[in-house]
Amino acid sequence: MILFFDIEQDEPFFENVQIFAAPKVLQEMIRYAEKWSKLTEENENEKIFLRALLNELPAFGARLLHLEITLPNENRLQTVLSHLHDHYTHPIKMEDIALLSNLSLRTIERLFKKETGMTLVKYQQLLRIIKSLELLSMGELTISQIAYKVGYQSIQAFTNSFYTVMGYRPSAFIQR
Repeated sequence: MILFFDIEQDEPFFENVQIFAAPKVLQEMIRYAEKWSKLTEENENEKIFLRALLNELPAFGARLLHLEITLPNENRLQTVLSHLHDHYTHPIKMEDIALLSNLSLRTIERLFKKETGMTLVKYQQLLRIIKSLELLSMGELTISQIAYKVGYQSIQAFTNSFYTVMGYRPSAFIQR
């Protein structure tokens, strides 16, 4: 779920987009607020409730998920990047990447690590997890369907990878 607030708070938490698993109490608060009218007139009770929710968000988000991918600026890596984004569901074939980019495997790995701070394999893992988060939030597929759809060969491999990156099990992100 995505929440937007027009805030005037001087809290570092509110300076960036935040992604975190909402605890049950926050989920229920949001569901409760969803039932209100969408009229533009202000309601004092709604304002008090939303102010309380806003005040508690930094505490709810204490275990933030810093999930970001740095894109390489190096022009020679653009074909590598395109290939990874188009084929993240398949195992990385370094020979294919070398042929596409006309670079040696060693050069590709060195440049990619320098530009992004991660290996090609780690980059692919993050792409898969980001895509799985999108699919989980839609609530249309099971965890096993999502695992196979984003390229994992087993549910256990997906769950372990997801937990390593996110710090939570995939089930924490399923919309109920």
